[in-house]
Amino acid sequence: MGRRLPDEVIHRIRIRIKANQDIATIAAAVKVAKKTIYKIQLNLNIWGELYAPPTIV
Repeated sequence: MGRRLPDEVIHRIRIRIKANQDIATIAAAVKVAKKTIYKIQLNLNIWGELYAPPTIV
C-alpha cells in the first residue's frame, strides 16, 4: 500500500482535475506519477473522495 500525499499536493491535484487539465500536465506540475493522478481521478469518480473508504474483512 502506498503513502498518502501531503494535503497541499492533494489540494493542487483536485483543483487541476476540476479544471479538466490533461493528466500529463497535472503530473508534471505536481511532480507525481501519472498513475497516481489516474488513481485519484478514479477514486473521485467512484467514491467522491480521493482515497477509497476503509473496508472490513
